[in-house]
Amino acid sequence: MKKSFKIIFILFILFPLVVLAQYPAISGMTITDKSSFSEYVLYYFALALVVGITVAAIVLITAGINFLISRGDLYRRNNAKRMITGAFVGLVVLFGSFVILNALNPSSTSQFIEPESTVSDGIYLIKQDGEKLLAYQDIAKTEKDFTGIKWISSPEDLPAIYVYAEENFKGVPVEIKNGNSSSVSRGSSIAFLWKTAGVYLYDGTNYQLSKKSFPLPVKFDQPSLGGNSFDNITQSIKITQPEGASVLGAILFSEPDYRGTCSWILGDTPDLSQARGEENNPALGNNILSSLILLKTVSGSPTAVFYNRADCQYIQEDPRSKKCNISLVNKTENFIDYCPDFEGGVLSFTLSEGAGVLLKSENGQCQFFERQKPQECVSLIKYGYVYSPDVEKSLKPDSFTIFSLEK
Repeated sequence: MKKSFKIIFILFILFPLVVLAQYPAISGMTITDKSSFSEYVLYYFALALVVGITVAAIVLITAGINFLISRGDLYRRNNAKRMITGAFVGLVVLFGSFVILNALNPSSTSQFIEPESTVSDGIYLIKQDGEKLLAYQDIAKTEKDFTGIKWISSPEDLPAIYVYAEENFKGVPVEIKNGNSSSVSRGSSIAFLWKTAGVYLYDGTNYQLSKKSFPLPVKFDQPSLGGNSFDNITQSIKITQPEGASVLGAILFSEPDYRGTCSWILGDTPDLSQARGEENNPALGNNILSSLILLKTVSGSPTAVFYNRADCQYIQEDPRSKKCNISLVNKTENFIDYCPDFEGGVLSFTLSEGAGVLLKSENGQCQFFERQKPQECVSLIKYGYVYSPDVEKSLKPDSFTIFSLEK
């Protein structure tokens, strides 16, 4: 009996796959030959819920009837009790798995990536079944076919997107202006032309485009620009400042992962091969930018305290123990001018709230630090990039720049 029941249950689960030309909609979900593996899993999970509830209902009805007609037959009565208990346990397991799945990933049991009422930026890509997928950053490769576009952002913030026929933004893009719709095929790529606050990279000087069809908008730290096909091609940078008192800027690095030589900017830079006062000084150079850190600065006088001993050790009675308090903001200066009596160079430091510091070695190698915890000591020996305990490979900090960052 149990073996026959298992066979019937398996056939019921496989029925849509084996018999039907189209999959029936279950809880608003259906699948096609173009559906992804995760969509198959969710579909069969919903199917299992429907089957489980149906089977449990049949078992409960059957067990109830057996219990009523068992009279004095203890075997039939106990068997009916076991069936009822088993049905309830099965229902608990099914609904428990649904609750756990929804707690781990709410979107996995929903048709939508995010409730529409909470979305304010980007677009919706519309699938063939009407499901909407939220997108607000460049997509190097689409995994599905989309029949249309629904715009969320206004034309002032997002005037257009560019759709490439190939992945990784290859080929001639098709511009789709805000308010218009278009199908997007699987395997293509999408670039967003944001006009909101952000840093915009151009592959030509004076904010001109050379080989690229659009500037690259940067709204987050970028450990590598290679994924955006913008590695080592930037020649000018335009910054759209946010409303309010904060000023948006960036630290520019010549190597991925925020390494190599660097410069910093807090405004538009028409040519990365030329310095502009304190900014981009010394000039990073054109076609060199590989990674960048966004800065959101505010007015203030944060303090950095530098020590010539590791772990921020300072012994007042020891004449060789030195510390140096500096509150200079947005200016690159040499340590020798502000801490002239340091022996052994800077080995550690602390930062006040809202402070960030860019350290640069004599050969131009850079590393950026932000305050992470109150009174946290940053010991350069432990961080090993700008400073190395190996004297032959030593990259001791030679200059510094302190920034007042938005908290």
